[in-house]
Amino acid sequence: MREMRQPGCWIPASCARVAFVPSQNFPRAAELPTPDCHIFYDRRVADIADSVPKLGGYWASEAYVARSILTGLFRPTRAA
Repeated sequence: MREMRQPGCWIPASCARVAFVPSQNFPRAAELPTPDCHIFYDRRVADIADSVPKLGGYWASEAYVARSILTGLFRPTRAA
């Protein structure tokens, strides 16, 4: 298994860094949002028996991630 030296990717348009952290590595898993899709499901190590949609294939998974990030970046924020 390869180790990532600097997790995340650079998005020049937003000047933001994004990191993808496996949920089992997050110390407070109860604070995570509910998943809306399993990406890269065709490369899974084990089947996942839940009702969350599974997305297979490199380009389909990449497009889903890009759309999700862009939607989040340009969504109007709510006042606190």
